[in-house]
Amino acid sequence: MAAAPAGAAAAAGEAAGGAGAKPGATFEEAVVTMLAGGAAGSIDGAGAAASFKDVTDMVSDPVTHKLYVVETGMHSIREMDTLHACSVTRMAGTGSAGITDDGTIGTAAALHTPIGIALDAPSDRLLVTEQAGHRIAAVNLTTRAVTRICGSRAGQAGCVPADGAVVGVGDEVRLNQPTGICVYDGYAYVCDSANHVIVRTKLKREGDLAHDPDEGATSLVAGVPGNANSRGGLTGTDEPPLVGHPRFICVDSSGVFYITTGNHVIFKMERVDGRRADHADDAGSARVGACDDEDDGFVVVLPSDVDGAAGPAAGGAAAAAGADEPLPGEPVPAAPERPQWRLTIIAGQHGVAGHANHAVGVLATFNQPQAPSVSPDGRELFVACAGSHEVRRVALRGTYAVSVLAGRAGSAGYDEGAGTVATLNTPTGTSLDVNSGRLFVGLRGAHRVCAITVRCAERVLVPPSSFRANLLRLLEDGTDADVTLRLHGGGTIKAHRLILAAQCPQLSAMLAGRGGAEMAEARSGVIDLSHDDDARAGVAAYDPRAVTSIVRWCYTDVLELAVDTVVPLIRLADAWDLPRVRGLCDRWMRRHVAPDNAFVLFAASRLYGCDGLAIAARDFICINSKAVRTVGGLRLSVVPFHPDPASLLEEIFEHMPTARL
Repeated sequence: MAAAPAGAAAAAGEAAGGAGAKPGATFEEAVVTMLAGGAAGSIDGAGAAASFKDVTDMVSDPVTHKLYVVETGMHSIREMDTLHACSVTRMAGTGSAGITDDGTIGTAAALHTPIGIALDAPSDRLLVTEQAGHRIAAVNLTTRAVTRICGSRAGQAGCVPADGAVVGVGDEVRLNQPTGICVYDGYAYVCDSANHVIVRTKLKREGDLAHDPDEGATSLVAGVPGNANSRGGLTGTDEPPLVGHPRFICVDSSGVFYITTGNHVIFKMERVDGRRADHADDAGSARVGACDDEDDGFVVVLPSDVDGAAGPAAGGAAAAAGADEPLPGEPVPAAPERPQWRLTIIAGQHGVAGHANHAVGVLATFNQPQAPSVSPDGRELFVACAGSHEVRRVALRGTYAVSVLAGRAGSAGYDEGAGTVATLNTPTGTSLDVNSGRLFVGLRGAHRVCAITVRCAERVLVPPSSFRANLLRLLEDGTDADVTLRLHGGGTIKAHRLILAAQCPQLSAMLAGRGGAEMAEARSGVIDLSHDDDARAGVAAYDPRAVTSIVRWCYTDVLELAVDTVVPLIRLADAWDLPRVRGLCDRWMRRHVAPDNAFVLFAASRLYGCDGLAIAARDFICINSKAVRTVGGLRLSVVPFHPDPASLLEEIFEHMPTARL
């Protein structure tokens, strides 16, 4: 199955159905109810009056609440109205195996051993895999016309190229016993079971350009044709993943796929070549003016004289906006010739059939896992286990804990009830209806369709926080500002005393008074930081760029840093008792030490007591003394802020005499 997945049960039920669970234990609201079917057959009707034969997979339409059921034994697709007495009708298939011409309508169209089904909502159709017909067919939901998407017209088996090359015409595509199918982002992803691979097929979309691949163009995604083993890995490498006997596949709303296999394991498959903007592994790509510590409270602002880089005035909020751009001087990475995917075994053990639950997914065992359904928030995976007569739950966070949702291991039946009180007989297909809060399950051994109540919820996309941007806008606009900072050189910053006082102890003492002693700044609302350094005429006691950076940090918790401002920032952080700012500067300098700035960083760290950094910078100079000298990095003039730069050189030379050469 592969409809748009639905919600999941909450963590409170984590332990229910776990190892040692007794009959009667429930997973929250997991109550099993039989909806339709009974004796083996293919009779239309409502509820128990209807009959099925070999229910395999199913998919629900979240808009109409229609459930479309694959009836493998009768080579048909059945439609069930879950809102109106669960009435069942045949919508496609003659009841006998066969292959008919494209465009044949409904029950006049023959299918050959249909197995998997998916809803292609943008095209108002169902996609069906025909295992013995070795093809993918489409059933139009309005006209009921059946057409071939890809695969041989004559039902010939084969395999797509192992190198991932696209087979461009649907009739040229060869599959071998396709089973599970799901739809994501304009492609159908298919378990090509007998070839032991996952393939994807282009689907036609309204507005496709003329040069876009035609519908049915198919290529290999993962797996090695003919290799039935199980192994995680990266596609396109010397040790690619192995997906032996893939059975069914589903996808969450962010493009993460889950695959069940005949080897009793479950794979997670995700794209890693940068196409998915929301992919966690892609979020760390190079960005102009930013580094990987934004969540820890600082953004690196590159020097203003570097082409394409933001200068210190660009601001913390703006500096984080240049996503997906390479750093200056770095080559733009070439687009991958073929998508790259990472596959990971998250649950089950290769070749071990069982029904053991476990807090660690790969220590649990499964027995013939079939069609999975994933919650839209990507937190829960529900898997029908045909061999153990259960529906299992895999928590998709942490260690992929496995527990029982409904059914009892080894007890085949169709008893209604809550959790493990209920019995199931060879569950195969599953589909979540988000709006009704039900997991539909096909019982192949009982020729029935049942529903399990679960807590379902659509994925709610929460807009990103605008807190930092709003406060920064408040600072830049000067709205309701009640304090002015005078800077060296004549500049001023209008700010808000409550925000400054909340973040900076020194400014709090100036603006609010400490111990009842009101200072002049509190009365006037003016903080004068414009005077020269006492020991050096013409040099600012408070570097205006450092002051600006700290004021902006007070509003956003994002510290703007550059090589030429980090030293004044350390000095100011030390004077104003800002250990967080000092720590951020320390960490940034450790990561950005280079031949042309190592001596500056060494001098600053010695001056302001960053002993660990001082040792790191000194060792860097000693090890790379030739490179440091080549760029003039040991000139005393580069550290005018230090009162005794000659002593710094002596320390370096004493540590490594060869550095003097």
